[in-house]
Amino acid sequence: MDTLPFIGRLPAKRDTVYVAAGFAGWGMTGGVLTGMIIESRRWLLPAR
Repeated sequence: MDTLPFIGRLPAKRDTVYVAAGFAGWGMTGGVLTGMIIESRRWLLPAR
């Protein structure tokens, strides 16, 4: 295991559910960065 956090889509829920886990001591920085990444990815998804 590489000790890096994971940020990505949950395949079973299509494009609507994202997962962010494994931050350990990176919580404050990682949480803000995760929100920014997910928001930027959300704008790239096609409209339904």
